[in-house]
Amino acid sequence: MNKIIRFIAFHRFYSNRVNVFTVFNVLALTVGIMLHHHVWAYPIKIRELTELAGVKKNFFIGYGLVTGLSGTGDRRSRVTQKSLSVLLAENGLNLEDRFISTRNSAAVIVTAKTTGFLERGDTVDITVSSLGDARSLANGILLPTPLKAGNGIIYIVASGNLTLATEATTQTRSVIVDGGVIERDFTFNTSFNQAEPTGTQLYDQRSIVLKIKGSQLDRSALIKSKIETTFKKLNVAFNNDKTIVITHKEDITLDHALILQILNTEVEIPSERIVVIDQNSGIVIAGGNVAIEPSFISLPDLSLNVSQPTLESLGYLKEAQSPEKTKTYYTTIEELLTELQSLELDGYQIGSIFKALKKSGAINAELIFQ
Repeated sequence: MNKIIRFIAFHRFYSNRVNVFTVFNVLALTVGIMLHHHVWAYPIKIRELTELAGVKKNFFIGYGLVTGLSGTGDRRSRVTQKSLSVLLAENGLNLEDRFISTRNSAAVIVTAKTTGFLERGDTVDITVSSLGDARSLANGILLPTPLKAGNGIIYIVASGNLTLATEATTQTRSVIVDGGVIERDFTFNTSFNQAEPTGTQLYDQRSIVLKIKGSQLDRSALIKSKIETTFKKLNVAFNNDKTIVITHKEDITLDHALILQILNTEVEIPSERIVVIDQNSGIVIAGGNVAIEPSFISLPDLSLNVSQPTLESLGYLKEAQSPEKTKTYYTTIEELLTELQSLELDGYQIGSIFKALKKSGAINAELIFQ
C-alpha cells in the first residue's frame, strides 16, 4: 500500500496556484488506475515495444492553416487570405478577401514520415513549418489538415497545438507529437506511387527481425516468451540483447497475416510505474521511482543528458548548446521534472517530452494524459 500512496506531484512554478479540483481529479484517477492494476502489469502490443528491421520510410505532405496566433501570423500573404476566405465560405460565411485579416493566422506546410505498418487510428508525429511571412507559430492551433502520399491519396489527418519556447531561435517550425491520425491501413510494402495502392501487404519472408526499443533485458525476455507461447510453430531466438529473430519451424515463409498477428500480440509488462499528466494545468503525478533510460533532451539554451544522447529534439526543442550548459545527472522522472519546472515549461511541452521519451523506449511506464 505504501507504494500506491507514494506520489510525486509537480506543477508549473510560475503558476500562482493550482486548482484544487484539478489536483483532486488527477489524484483520484491515479489511485483508481493503481488499484485497478494491483498486479502492476499492463498490456502493450509488441509493435509498440519493437521496430521491424528492414522497413522503408514513407513520406506525406499537406497544406494547412494555423490559427490563434497573437498577431504574429502572416502579414502580406495572399495565399493565407484566400485560404481563410475558402474556409469561411465552407462554413457559410462569405466575405471578400480584402476584409479578412491574416495577422492571427499562418499558412503552413505539414509533413510526416512513417516506418513499418500502421493501422487506422494509430498516431504519428508531424512537422509544421511556416509558408508565408509569419513571425511565430507559438501557441497556435493547426486546423485539421489532410496529408497525402506520393500517389495523391490521403492517409493521415494532422492537427494539434503548437508549443514553442519563447526563447527558441526558430519560431516558425514545430513538431506535434502524435499529431497525425492514420486514416487508412497500410504496411511498409504499400505502393504510394500508383493511383490506388496495390501492395498493401507485407512481403512474405523466411524470417523477420524485431529490434527492441529501450534497453530493458526483462522486456526482451517477455516478448520472446510471449511469441513462443502464442505461436507454437515459430522459432524465436535472440540475435543479441536488442534483437529477436523469428522463423517458421517448417522452414516456410511468414505471410502477411501472421506477421501482423505477431506485431499485434499484447505482452503484459509488469510495472509499478504509472505517470499521469494533465496537459492543461501542467500537473504531473508519478507513482514509484520511475527511472529514465539513457536519453538526450535539448531545450533552448540548455541540454539535459541522461547518460548519453538517444532522443531527437522536438519542435520547440533546439539543438544542444555549449557544453557548459549541459547537465547530466537526471536518472528519474522526479529529477527531470524538477529541472523542467525551473524552465517554466507548460503542460503541453512537458507532455510532448514524455511522449517522446516513451516513444524512444526511455521510459518503462504507463503514460496517461488528462
